[in-house]
Amino acid sequence: MTELGWAEDWYGKNSREDVTLPVLELRESAQRFGLVRKYRGQLVPTKIGRTLADDPAGLWWHLAGVLPDARSEPQRHAGVLYLIIVAAGVAENDAMLAEGMTILGWTERGTYQRLGPTAAFGAAR
Repeated sequence: MTELGWAEDWYGKNSREDVTLPVLELRESAQRFGLVRKYRGQLVPTKIGRTLADDPAGLWWHLAGVLPDARSEPQRHAGVLYLIIVAAGVAENDAMLAEGMTILGWTERGTYQRLGPTAAFGAAR
């Protein structure tokens, strides 16, 4: 938390993952991206993680190749649309994200109504 400059914005001791959600999410995504793994209770870099540790451009291209970080098809679609919106320089526009998801055929669960901005952002997050 201190190294990344997050400690000032987070309450508590920041001594464990379960009480510092940003660190937990960062570690989980680093594992999904294949950069680190757990070994005998320790977090260690993978081969690709070691290779990219001193290669910012290589890390950038590795992450670009695995983004968006999604666990399901709706999350992947929302993630791609969100990245397009960001790349276009549009401020966080959940309504535009919801419109894109609706065009792709996604609807609110159970009601089959147009996807709302909150649900679309939830999928992208």
